[in-house]
Amino acid sequence: MNTSNSYHLSDWPIIGHKNVVKFLKKSIINNKLAHAYLFCGLEHLGKKTVAEHFAVSLFNSINVSPVINIHDLEKHPDFYRIKKKENKKNISIEQIRKLRESLSLHSFIGSYKIALIEEAQLLTEEANNALLKTLEEPTRETIIVLLATNLDTLPKTIVSRCQVIRFLPVSKKEILKFLTFQKKISDNDRNLIIPLSQGRPGIVINFLKHPAKLTEYQEKVQKFIEILKNNFQKRWQIINQLMPQEVKFLESQEGFQDLLSIWNSVIRDLLLIKNHLSSLTINIFFKEELERLEERYPLAKLKEIFEEIDQTKKYLSWNVNPKLAMENLVLKF
Repeated sequence: MNTSNSYHLSDWPIIGHKNVVKFLKKSIINNKLAHAYLFCGLEHLGKKTVAEHFAVSLFNSINVSPVINIHDLEKHPDFYRIKKKENKKNISIEQIRKLRESLSLHSFIGSYKIALIEEAQLLTEEANNALLKTLEEPTRETIIVLLATNLDTLPKTIVSRCQVIRFLPVSKKEILKFLTFQKKISDNDRNLIIPLSQGRPGIVINFLKHPAKLTEYQEKVQKFIEILKNNFQKRWQIINQLMPQEVKFLESQEGFQDLLSIWNSVIRDLLLIKNHLSSLTINIFFKEELERLEERYPLAKLKEIFEEIDQTKKYLSWNVNPKLAMENLVLKF
């Protein structure tokens, strides 16, 4: 290990996940590295950020490798990032074949060769089979890191050949500690973001980088509340306003997936209020409206709506027409 570059091991600006970071740093220091890792956990927990800093520290642990920082990672000749291409639904076998070819070559600078595969659950069956061959016959100084939201979405043959590292939601205390040092955020916004994040640092970072998205989120919650409390005719008017015009199919599909996640958060809050657990709600900026709305819906109906939203999310992932899926969903309200 290049001890002169070891200071990078202490330079991981990660919110939470202390045990994960400690384990990975110790693995580098002791040179006890797996040839493949699987970082598993919900979206926006910080899996990709941790993987990127892990890669930087690995590169900097090699004496012959030039010192790099996180901003140089993409330019490193031995770093390969694989993810779903724009307007594509999956990661193709062609992408994995190209990766295998690159990993089979020797490093020109005597470094590790590191591959980061984002959203590994999107690998096609053929791509998984091609990746499996690489995992079964790892080349020297090659490390592959897969990111996935759920172990059940990956073949057991892939999972069994990886060091699985689970990412859990970060505590409110850790997120508050991080936000306390953010001078550009108001106390009001800070108090709104913490429950909305649900322990996922990526959501916090996104709201900080794009403040307008917090307002946009609130507007979407307000629209859904209007759908729930208005008559059938008014609901259709609101739904038609939400329908994007002349948007590509996949973009529309992804947009509605995000919207349905927001809708589910509202129904979840109504269920919590119905069960006298209002302190656990996340959309606290509409708490009074939600408490009034909860009285209009029986518990069984709220559960039914929650399940219908989940089912619609599945329909969208099966390439059902987004407009038809959303219209069918609103009929169930």
